Amino acid sequence: MQQEQSSAQNISGDAFGGLTGQYAPRRRVRVRSALDGSARQVAGSRSPDPCIVDLMRAVWLLVVAGCGRVGFEDPVGDGGGGGGGDGRGSDAYHIIDSSFPLDDIVGTQTGNLVFVTSAQYVPGSLGGLAQADAICNMHANAAGITGTFVAWLSTSSKNASARLGNARGWVRRDGLPFADQVADIVAGHIYYPILLDENGVAHGRDAVATGTNVDGTAATGYTCTDYTSATTARRLVYGIVNAGTQAWTSGGFVACNTPFRLYCFQTDLSSPVVAPLGTARKAFEGSADWPSSSTLPVADQMCADDAQAAGLSGTFHALLATVGTTAVSRFTIGVPWSRVDGAIVTADFSSQLAAVDVAADGTYLADVYAWLGAPTAFEAGTADTTCQNWTSTASVDHGDIGYVGETGGIFGSNTICNTGGTRVLCFQD
Repeated sequence: MQQEQSSAQNISGDAFGGLTGQYAPRRRVRVRSALDGSARQVAGSRSPDPCIVDLMRAVWLLVVAGCGRVGFEDPVGDGGGGGGGDGRGSDAYHIIDSSFPLDDIVGTQTGNLVFVTSAQYVPGSLGGLAQADAICNMHANAAGITGTFVAWLSTSSKNASARLGNARGWVRRDGLPFADQVADIVAGHIYYPILLDENGVAHGRDAVATGTNVDGTAATGYTCTDYTSATTARRLVYGIVNAGTQAWTSGGFVACNTPFRLYCFQTDLSSPVVAPLGTARKAFEGSADWPSSSTLPVADQMCADDAQAAGLSGTFHALLATVGTTAVSRFTIGVPWSRVDGAIVTADFSSQLAAVDVAADGTYLADVYAWLGAPTAFEAGTADTTCQNWTSTASVDHGDIGYVGETGGIFGSNTICNTGGTRVLCFQD
């Protein structure tokens, strides 16, 4: 379901730390200003075993000493965003403990590059696909990137997915995989959001012109008359640069005179990328709605049942705050969490690489919300943020939810407790 927005281009937020800016996930009620979630000290969380931590840090020091730097390649060097390795995504090896920031992880996969432009353009003034492609190649050339690039845009006569031709395998500027085949892209099988521009700079929750549905087809009537009309009477479907499964290409719609960035896909190579290696510790989205009156033990049992059905071992808890207790305090901070497809989610809930939009059985989920119970992972819940400590579905009570299809702004939205279509996020302890 698409939502109209007016004029803002930035929808910045900090992962598990709250939402800022004028753009926001779709179901927004009583949006509050959340505390900054960038601090790495996790108050109230259980401490990992010191022996395990010392061992992991020792391994990390050996990795650094042997290789000089994380990733072994310049994240914004020429070519395909890193090289070497065995062809597998190496991101799992580069977060040995939670003191290492996720922002510094560099992958080693190569393939076609994909990036978002560092500059914004009025989509209704582009003039057509050829002009948009020229902009992509201009940005690539300015960054010293060779190859042929096309903009991820659809028109009334051409779908964006068809514009990628026979190309295969796309990686970001830091070498982390975006997707393997066109079929994966249109099915929402996204590993890591595009996020980075041609220079390797991240762009938070910025909006991107697409005119394209989640299945790669044209959003009929929402392409600014094929990018030739910049009036407020015309509308454009946009994506969100830090999003996964659905919202990366179809996150809402706006007037055609609003400046946006463009996605640029290289089309020279057929170079398969494979799933990231991931870590042994998993995180996933619950497989079914969870009524907010169900109590915390029921949420935990739902996580356990989903994990067991998918053949995942270990103990899983719902990422839920309760009255007087933070969500993060339910977990030991140590080994990072990854999705079942290998994409790393977070190490300590203060930064995030991939959206938690994959179920325990590997199903990619679109446009889903989860109960969370607090404005950030580091804040204790109250009766007004936890639906009376998860005992109420009454419309007079409230609870905090988040849109889980992005890597930012998960926390910070307050809604009534009879809201349907809301799940829980499950993390292994």
